[in-house]
Amino acid sequence: MSIADGAMPRVDNLDLHYGQNLLLYDISLEVGRGQIIALMGKAGVGKPSLLKVIFGRQPGNSGKIAMGIQS
Repeated sequence: MSIADGAMPRVDNLDLHYGQNLLLYDISLEVGRGQIIALMGKAGVGKPSLLKVIFGRQPGNSGKIAMGIQS
């Protein structure tokens, strides 16, 4: 199932570490059908890493990622 199939991502309490460095801490978000979101922030704060975890390209250290169909 992918976003292209109509699945909407939900992220609950995601943490991501690189070695001893905490990159993402307690990230939660939910994207509803028809919503457009933007990830903004300074260089090095983890925007691409968050997307990699959401799309399953990189495992998070804790938290939950779910792709659910919303009608």
